[in-house]
Amino acid sequence: MAKLYFRYGAMNSGKSTGLLQAAFNYEERGQRVLLAKPSTDTKGDTQIVSRLGVSREVDFVITPDERIRDAFDRASEHTAVDSHGIVACLLIDEAQFLLPDQVEQLLE
Repeated sequence: MAKLYFRYGAMNSGKSTGLLQAAFNYEERGQRVLLAKPSTDTKGDTQIVSRLGVSREVDFVITPDERIRDAFDRASEHTAVDSHGIVACLLIDEAQFLLPDQVEQLLE
């Protein structure tokens, strides 16, 4: 069963660092992860950047007029697959920049 979690906190509380750590933990177990961020978050361009200096390229950037499922499907086809080919987790940094409709799409 799919689950939807939101992690929130004050600026510089380690949210992006935690997201990058979660991605590492999934991949360490051989699971497939996709990373995304809204295009309105210009910090780091197409990377998720932690204030600790850790960064990682996202698999896709979400524009305001884009359906997240379409972007997810495109990114799923173009990234390396694990033994099952299934994406275990989609991690989105700076989700507060998503439009309400896009947050609803995450429930899909």
